[in-house]
Amino acid sequence: MSLHVCLERASGNDDLAAEQLERAFHLLHPEVVLTVTVIPSELEDAEGRQALLQSIRTQVMSGQGPDVFITDAQPVWNSDGSPGDCLFPDLQKSMRGGIFLDLAPLLAGRADWPGEEIPAPLLAAGAVDGAQYLLPLSCSVSTFLMAAETADSLPADAPILDIRRCEEWLPWAREQGKMLNATAMESYPNAYWNAMAAPMLDYEAAEPRLDNPLLGALYSQLAAQAASKEDGNGAFSGGRAYGYAPDFSGQLSAAADMAAMGRETRFLPLVSEEGGVNAMVESVACVRANTPHVREALDFLCMLFTPQFQGGGTFEAEDERCSVGPLQLYDLPVRTDSLESWLANCSYFGNSGVQLALPDATVASLAACLEQVTSARLPDVCGAEAWLAASRAVRQGQSPSAALAALTDRWRLYMTE
Repeated sequence: MSLHVCLERASGNDDLAAEQLERAFHLLHPEVVLTVTVIPSELEDAEGRQALLQSIRTQVMSGQGPDVFITDAQPVWNSDGSPGDCLFPDLQKSMRGGIFLDLAPLLAGRADWPGEEIPAPLLAAGAVDGAQYLLPLSCSVSTFLMAAETADSLPADAPILDIRRCEEWLPWAREQGKMLNATAMESYPNAYWNAMAAPMLDYEAAEPRLDNPLLGALYSQLAAQAASKEDGNGAFSGGRAYGYAPDFSGQLSAAADMAAMGRETRFLPLVSEEGGVNAMVESVACVRANTPHVREALDFLCMLFTPQFQGGGTFEAEDERCSVGPLQLYDLPVRTDSLESWLANCSYFGNSGVQLALPDATVASLAACLEQVTSARLPDVCGAEAWLAASRAVRQGQSPSAALAALTDRWRLYMTE
């Protein structure tokens, strides 16, 4: 028996991951020969990447190729912000194209499938009409890092944490005395718009969404940024806030640094424009629809969702042991019970370069953010293009509505391709 797995990710040491996957799977299922094909990044081998992508696409279209795929949900972007070339540029379209196997009925009766440990909204992001085509391996949640004493004393009506009231809480935040870090909170819409705003494309209706409110926020931010630079003051040089909300890795780094100085922090979820807490699926696993190795593929998938591959740990079988790190280093595990071990094994975070040592209450606050997720989605493939449209609109003196309207016809064509 055999199984062929394809690994395509933009981050992480994929060669090491492939080795650990092969060793662990052999330990658990010695009767199966596992082969892992790693698609190199553009930086590693641009020519080899293109050749391998073309080869695998041809195989898949002819009903052959790898049985299982592990891939980033986030599309690959070129330096100009346009979508780059990857195996599945738009997972939403691929799910609806009959490429992947429906895993829901196959996993339902398995004792080793930890479905109850995975938040339902994350699983729903990989499903279409009740068919589970994608399994989320990792995710991100829009969070705000705050000093513990400030978080614990927040008034109930504080206008923070709600994107729909962003203009209200920006000046309010500047007035607070207990600052965790000086940062320009005007960057907030840019940092979280893709994760928190409604998608630009409606795949069910095969239509672009023209009412996305954050395009206006992006346009306003860019316009203010341009004006600030013209004044010679630098972008948002005067903005100060009492919290820290850049990318998630920056939050973890800040939390670790603050803990080293004896100050505790708390993670709080940011409320999306829809009134809930949204998560973004960052990486997924899926199975080719016509694979002849269904049982082996299911065994492999269940291994990916063990605490060992979600957070790092050791597999044991008879007299053999196999230690593995978290499969996803840069994104949160989807199993909340693996969060603590994931933090302990992601030593690249933090300015000191050592393993994270976060207080229990800080870890608990991050786990609570995951548990409060009410919706999740795959990244919007047209998001970067909308950002570029807003950038062009600022340079050309257009309105944001005109910038979005210019993309409408092309997006409609894209939905029918």
